[in-house]
Amino acid sequence: MRRSRYLTCLVFVFFVLATIASSATIAYGHGLWADQSLPALIANRSVAVSASLRPDFIEATGQARLVVRTFDTNNNATIPGIDYRIAVQFRNETLLNQRFKSSDGIVVANLQPDKEISGWQILGKDSGSPNDQVQVAQSNPVAIKSRIFTDGGLYHIIATLE
Repeated sequence: MRRSRYLTCLVFVFFVLATIASSATIAYGHGLWADQSLPALIANRSVAVSASLRPDFIEATGQARLVVRTFDTNNNATIPGIDYRIAVQFRNETLLNQRFKSSDGIVVANLQPDKEISGWQILGKDSGSPNDQVQVAQSNPVAIKSRIFTDGGLYHIIATLE
């Protein structure tokens, strides 16, 4: 029981790589279940990306979720029409590495933790490979089966704006 409690203490490090055209801006952040990148100037906008994994404890109740949002830091307005590549890594293993197309700038993924799965599976969406874009929005979340949240520890989220 004690060991399980210690494992449930999750710390997340968030790495954001924003790539537009031929230039690249890298921003780093780290927080306890959610974080936000430092702003980067892209097309005369101060752009940042936030990401969160919920719940913040494995034993907590509720739907496990990954949420990624791109927004203008000047007015907190979400930037629509964003193409992402989102990866989640844990203990030097990639648990997710998938492209998403978000009409409203928000990726919402309902997570289904599964200790037995190798890699990840996008449920109910047409996606044959990590290079296929999965259509997603806040009102149209994607379901992902993976080993995210099967163990407590340090998860790394990498979001690339394409």
